[in-house]
Amino acid sequence: MEDLVADLPFPDWAGESLLRAPFVVVRRAEVKNGLIPVGIRGPQRGQRMACWFPEKLVEEIITPFSLTDDKNWKAAYTTSAPATIKSLQKIISLMQNMGYQWGPTGSTGFELATGMPTLKESSDLDLIIEVPEILSVKTAKLLLDRMEDISTVRLDVQLNTALGGVSMKEYTTSAKVLIKTATGPVLQEAQSLWN
Repeated sequence: MEDLVADLPFPDWAGESLLRAPFVVVRRAEVKNGLIPVGIRGPQRGQRMACWFPEKLVEEIITPFSLTDDKNWKAAYTTSAPATIKSLQKIISLMQNMGYQWGPTGSTGFELATGMPTLKESSDLDLIIEVPEILSVKTAKLLLDRMEDISTVRLDVQLNTALGGVSMKEYTTSAKVLIKTATGPVLQEAQSLWN
């Protein structure tokens, strides 16, 4: 924890979390002075700590995209897998030939990347899909509908565009969307995402 830089004092749970799982999650913010914006995940939903980590000290990078292959999972399910994992496995089959880079984030991604149990039966399945080129609203809606049809848990799918992250649900239903950028949220016309 001594290599992490934060604006606020670290709460007790942060050190305990890093002892259990010595991993941080990259967050959407600007890199500053060679420091990568990261977050520490605590055991409770509201326990999140924003901080920075020196890029030169990174030992391992696990991307959401690598977690679509169960050979890369550090979590093993010898008995029944949680509902989010079962839904992810169905979505992997759907997405295999779609041509997108994509993968799980949130609690699902963290559990698969670290082997630390974080999922509950009530957990959502958070996914990210890289879309560097135009994705029509019609195509996005068809894909989202198919994913929702086969998932037994609530989905939170984010499209990662050149401008930032956008909720897929919002993109398929709203003329204006909230884009999560490295410098903060921006409200913009959905049709101008790839302009």
